[in-house]
Amino acid sequence: MAVTKISYHTSIKYLVRENLLAKEICDRIPRTNMWRWKKEASDKYVCFDLNLTGTQDFDLVRSFAQNKKARRIYSAYVRLARFYRELTHSIPEFQRHVRKWKMQVVRIIDRVKESIGLARVLRFFNISVYTFRQWSMESYTQCFQSAIGACNRIYPAQLSKQELGKLKEKLLDSRHQYWPISSIAFQGLKDGTLPLSLNTWYKYANRLGLVRPRPSDRRKKKVVGIRAVAANEIWHADITRFVTADHVAHYIYLVVDNFSRKILSWQVADKVNASIRKQSVAQALKGLSGNNSQAVMLVTDGGPENSYIQLAGIKPQLHHTVALVDVMYSNSLIEAHNKVIKYNYLYRMQVADGVQLKNLITWIANDFNNRPHISLKGLTPNECYANINLDVEFLQLQKKIARVRRKESNQANRCSMCSN
Repeated sequence: MAVTKISYHTSIKYLVRENLLAKEICDRIPRTNMWRWKKEASDKYVCFDLNLTGTQDFDLVRSFAQNKKARRIYSAYVRLARFYRELTHSIPEFQRHVRKWKMQVVRIIDRVKESIGLARVLRFFNISVYTFRQWSMESYTQCFQSAIGACNRIYPAQLSKQELGKLKEKLLDSRHQYWPISSIAFQGLKDGTLPLSLNTWYKYANRLGLVRPRPSDRRKKKVVGIRAVAANEIWHADITRFVTADHVAHYIYLVVDNFSRKILSWQVADKVNASIRKQSVAQALKGLSGNNSQAVMLVTDGGPENSYIQLAGIKPQLHHTVALVDVMYSNSLIEAHNKVIKYNYLYRMQVADGVQLKNLITWIANDFNNRPHISLKGLTPNECYANINLDVEFLQLQKKIARVRRKESNQANRCSMCSN
């Protein structure tokens, strides 16, 4: 009968040499073998640390798998982390806050990416590798002399000091305090003082904390209503109510051109009356050109003040249409004007009485008609009403020239870190 030779694993020899082997195992090994292993040269066996580490890791995993409480804790942690990730990604404001705190995000990613992997961390924050690299570069090239905290030499496309000063001046100009940023941007583009894109205006206004206040009750935009293809084709008339500081209710009568959004006439009265409605329409008709052969469609609601339409002298020039009765469209265009006048202007003012309200409505109508509108692609209502067109190619050329000058200025204006 053949005798089986007993062989010992190399890790056993290593554990004997280090006195790490359990006593019950040592009792099963001959003493002569153990004595010989201990006397062997220390460099005879190499890479035992890898084997030992693997064995220790395996033992750790096995003990973890056998521990029900540890498995429950780990499973709960995984479920909680997965739910938290899905929850945060479903919040619309989450990505905006991530961008706002991007420097802190970069630092935390750098700290944990070696442990759990870069790809897994980026999925948690829902950002791409390219975005992370860009943010990392910005965090290591910060410059306190820049509005966006980035080095002028490395990022020469950012606004120069001169442009930034002009942008602040325009946003803080009291003459434009009731203008949206889009109107200021188009004005700067048209007069050539600050030819920037609209997105650039929004970006720097947000960075500088100079964003415009928005109405408190923002409603979802409805379907597009009736639209004219030329001025004096469709008009809208409506009345809106406003209470002054002396607790007296006043009624603002407006007539608006559909194509240009221009406020053609306005009246302020303390009552709803058909004769006042007639006066406001007659005032708008005075500006109508004599060669306008077609009657203007006047869209109103079904209020009693619109009975003036039956009066002789006005009816031949107008084709009265009641919204949602004669046509399927509402009178929403002029209702939007009413909202702008009250929320963007009057509610941000202190209006003492009816006399002050009349003066303010005149100023508001002129300001509204002379500021660029994004819905008119940068034209003012007065320009659109007069059929004036923008030279788009010239404005684009102005932007290109400004970008070239901006890069030259930023590369020449180095901060103290770049100069050293």
